[in-house]
Order: sequence, then C-alpha cells, then structure tokens
Amino acid sequence: MSISGIVQLRPRKVVFFIITALFAALAFSQPAKASKMTQILGLVATSSPVDLKCNGGICAAEFSSFCLQREQPSPGYNTSYTPARAQDLTLILTNNDGSVREISAANHIQINSLRSYAAVKISLPERTLVAFGAARVAININRQVSLLPTDGADEIEQATGQGRAIAAGYFDGHSGEAGVARVLSHVINSIHPHERLSSTDRQKRWQTAMKRIGKTADRESAAIAEEHFNGCQGWLDRKLVYGLRNCLEGRHDMVLRDLNVKFWKSQEPGS
Repeated sequence: MSISGIVQLRPRKVVFFIITALFAALAFSQPAKASKMTQILGLVATSSPVDLKCNGGICAAEFSSFCLQREQPSPGYNTSYTPARAQDLTLILTNNDGSVREISAANHIQINSLRSYAAVKISLPERTLVAFGAARVAININRQVSLLPTDGADEIEQATGQGRAIAAGYFDGHSGEAGVARVLSHVINSIHPHERLSSTDRQKRWQTAMKRIGKTADRESAAIAEEHFNGCQGWLDRKLVYGLRNCLEGRHDMVLRDLNVKFWKSQEPGS
C-alpha cells in the first residue's frame, strides 16, 4: 500500500492477475448476450472528452465501468448495453474547418462489455462521421451514468436511483482509486491492441496521455497510476506479461475491483 492508502497491485498478486487474464481470454472465444439477470453497470465519468479512434471502419475507445448489482451475474465478453438515460452521453464532432458541435450519443453508439464489469467499449461506425461531415469524434460521459443490458432489462429505478447516487461518491470523482483508473484508461486508449512499444515509445505514450488529461488529473492519483505504469514496464522487461496494454488493463481492473468491493460493503445493512 502506498502512502496514499490506495491499494496497489503487488507482485504477490501476479498469480491472481494471470488467472483472471486467462478467464477473460476464455470469455473472448464466445460473445455473450445480456439476459434479464445480467448486472447493471455504472460508467465512470470522464474529466474531459475522450477521442474515439477510427480503425477498420469503426471508431472506438474503452471506458472504466463498475458493478451496481453485486448479486447478479457479471457480463460476459461483448455483452450489449444501453444508457439508462439518453442525455448522459454526448458526442463531440469536429469538422475539417475546426468547427465543433455536440449531439446526443445514444442513438449512434454501441456499448459492449470488455472485461467483466470493469471496462466497456463504446464505438460507432466511421460512416457516421462521414454522414455528419466530421473529421474527428470524441465522447463525454456525465456523472451518475448507468448502463442497462439491452435484452430485457427494465430496472430503471435501480440504475438511476439512490444506489447510483451513492456510487457517484466512489466512482465519479477525480481522486482516489477512481482517479487512478481514469488515468490508466487514458493511457490504455493511447495504445493499440497487441502493439509492442520500445521503452522510449512507452514514455511518449504516458506523456501524451497526461498531456491529454491536463489539469483535470488529481496529482496523487496520477502519481499512483504512474507507479502502475512503471510496474508494467518492469514486468515487460521480465517477460511476465505480453504487452503494455494488457498489463495496464489488468491493473486498471484490479483497482476498480477493489473500489467496487468498498462500494458493495457500503450497501450492506448497518454500514
């Protein structure tokens, strides 16, 4: 544990980390459909708009998420979700001439779980940008955003009620574990899947991500995120992980898992 009191991912957790990654890899082999019992998720608010990078006709990025229903089954890989309130996600479209406009994202995006409840991918077809005459697209996520599984979920009150308001105090701030996860998510999005980077390029990606976050990043959370980043570099040098992005994803999810446990405990009777 660091002086901040935020739980860190230590070498003794390597075995757990590897086992978790193996289960995630098995989930990748068969996309899952959401059911009525699948967990409702919360989205961690963004401190600034996050770019959706376009590749192969799809513009996408991953975002931090968390579980609002401990007793329900976690989503499998690629489970489809939809925002509980359409107005909570905004697309920022930038045209070639530099002009910017904002529109509701709900009718244009797809949201799919990536790694259980800890991360989701938000994407839209690149042709949508063409239709709007835009050159770039980013998305902004407000506070207290919830995601419902698209097949059969009707628990709007649980997704947007008191429980979500309490969760905002844990997940939607800029400091603590939520701040760490937010910084790591920015760095993850700066690295292409399966991309192998030199030590110099790794540092450039970190610097680019921090520049992108700017003054919205909590200093202590950024410092702890950098500890995780440097730890992943050490693991890469020792060949304990496949790539920087894979390692950061695991650490990001561990941070959110620990924070989710704190939130769940706060919901227990007598807490």
